[in-house]
Amino acid sequence: MVAAASPSCVVDLGLDPREHKLELVRTDASGAVTDRAERWINRPGIEAEIFAKGACDPGTRQCEFSVAWAHPYRLDPKELTMRLDGEIVYHGAGPRSPVRAPFPGPAVPRLLICEAAFPDGRTAIRTDVLSAANRESAGASLRAVPILPGPDTDNSDTADQLRAAGWNVHAVEGGTPDVVFVIEPKALQSSAALLREMRLRGGRSAMVLRDASSIQLIVANQSLTRLDAYSSGGGRPAWLASMFGASKYAANPRRVRTADAVATAGYLLGASPRPRAIVLVLSGRAPDTSTLSVEQARHYLSEALVPLFVWRIGDAAAPEWPEDRRLQADHDLYDSLVVLSHDLGKQRIAWLDAGVEGEGIPARAPDGVGLAGRLDAETEPEFASAARAPDPSLPARSIFALAADPAESGRVLAGTDAGLFESRDGGDSWITVKSESGLSVYAVAFTRGTQGLEPLIGTSGRPARRTAEAGWTAFPTAEILAVAADPFEGATVYAGTRSGVLKSVDGGYSWSDSSRKLSRTFTLALAADPKRRGTLYAATAGDGVYRTTDHGGTWEPRGSELEKTVIRSLAVDPSNPDRIYAGTDGGLWTTRNAGSSWELAGTGLPRTPVYALALDPKDSTLWAGTARGLFRSGDAGRTWTLVASTSGIPVTSIAVENVRNLVLAGTLGSGLQRVPVKAASPAN
Repeated sequence: MVAAASPSCVVDLGLDPREHKLELVRTDASGAVTDRAERWINRPGIEAEIFAKGACDPGTRQCEFSVAWAHPYRLDPKELTMRLDGEIVYHGAGPRSPVRAPFPGPAVPRLLICEAAFPDGRTAIRTDVLSAANRESAGASLRAVPILPGPDTDNSDTADQLRAAGWNVHAVEGGTPDVVFVIEPKALQSSAALLREMRLRGGRSAMVLRDASSIQLIVANQSLTRLDAYSSGGGRPAWLASMFGASKYAANPRRVRTADAVATAGYLLGASPRPRAIVLVLSGRAPDTSTLSVEQARHYLSEALVPLFVWRIGDAAAPEWPEDRRLQADHDLYDSLVVLSHDLGKQRIAWLDAGVEGEGIPARAPDGVGLAGRLDAETEPEFASAARAPDPSLPARSIFALAADPAESGRVLAGTDAGLFESRDGGDSWITVKSESGLSVYAVAFTRGTQGLEPLIGTSGRPARRTAEAGWTAFPTAEILAVAADPFEGATVYAGTRSGVLKSVDGGYSWSDSSRKLSRTFTLALAADPKRRGTLYAATAGDGVYRTTDHGGTWEPRGSELEKTVIRSLAVDPSNPDRIYAGTDGGLWTTRNAGSSWELAGTGLPRTPVYALALDPKDSTLWAGTARGLFRSGDAGRTWTLVASTSGIPVTSIAVENVRNLVLAGTLGSGLQRVPVKAASPAN
């Protein structure tokens, strides 16, 4: 709920790069919708726009359209193409006058496609249905869905088959393909003799895709260098030479971001109106430091309907990617390109209503028709569910927060999408803590109450509350994203909100603002210094880390390295409180001088979101919950190992439970994972 007194809200989009449609509606006193606005997140092809207005006159058999475009940097198209029912009626620079063209066929054209290519590599596509009843208006935008019809089936028959299955299809057509090559640094320098032979035969190979509409290259280096290697009207197809020379753009070839580059390519191709494919060229010579996992990138390609082809140079391993083709002899490049071209030739484009987005497209097409690029549970079993089977004793799929009672062995709290749960036996069994119905709990801690340590909880989207003899007492704000107790003054507690920090000195019964000189943005994590009274750290969404040394009276920023980073977790080392760890959307950072400066932490931990941090009080083992699983470090974050049983599971919360010698890992979508500390062996 957004209101004048609460003008913002938190929307949890999850950890995966998925298409999301956000809607904001205005209602009147009776609850009727009076206004509506929408915005798409992660929807391909939204960076530039093109518009056309006009009509086709059956009397004169002439069409006339005026064209306009919008670009983030106000650039004009270097190339614009307009098609009527698949026939090109204009090709050139952005027109400054109306485009006039005769009917391309015997009937009045129904489908208008405008494509613009801008100097910075951005593209814009607009598809409109021309209405004979209202010629001056371009009506419904469509979405291009790549399909794989059966052999010897023409486009009109395929369209009829889809309509019979309930698809609102306007047309089915072919077209020249769009291809993006994603190349790991040094991939094409890993076998000099092999590559020399490939170069000699390169002219023959380059001609295989001579009819492609566009060929682009993305070098999977730290900055994801993008090269516009070839596009229609761009002259000689020199894309192969660009591919062989791509490694010169890799400033640091030991820092690769392969999964990120593949997802970026999917974003580029997901809005293409033509057959499409990504070709990933692997060297396997350096570990992937992507923010996204391979599974997340492949899920996004599946949602965007972009097929992936994987080529390995020589004996490159990279077992996390599917096995496709290996380039081990001079003819392998040519053969692989022939297979790629053949598979692209099978694709057809079905034009559906634009409202059909992502998973709104049926998971299966009618018998005999496939969805290009779509993964399903039968062909890819590992995509059928999120991860391992959760602990059945805790009936919640998403665990947002965990806290172990420092005074009572075996007592653990779990904040979940199904409310607050409590265990008194180290997580062996759980009971529901009675709270407001339907409450999702996003933060938990313990505060000193009349009956000893009592739960303090925070929620996103509803008032946060704490247990007490009288029931529940509400925080005076809508979203509580983090909670922390003062280690020296048991009744003093802090709450991180969407606009700063609140403080209570009576265990949570009354609250006051405690945000002087603190950035008025989301406070996502709080951590108290266990050795210094009044010292507390706050992590923000984009404005860095802040510190207070006067019990929240005033705050000061600490270090500039994290000022533009979303920081989701904090941990202060009790053996050395000057050493602090910060989990960010780009990996784990650490400071050895109480936040004056920060550096990226250790080896073995991927550059992926770090959602939770916990220190084992027995031996200072550091645990990190990431989008890739649970990691641990025994040397203050210098080196890391992945706990094998959690590989691929997004871990969002951690509690170390020493009674059962367990690490409890809360996940997003996979419930609670119980990890025996002694059995937490590294992943193979």
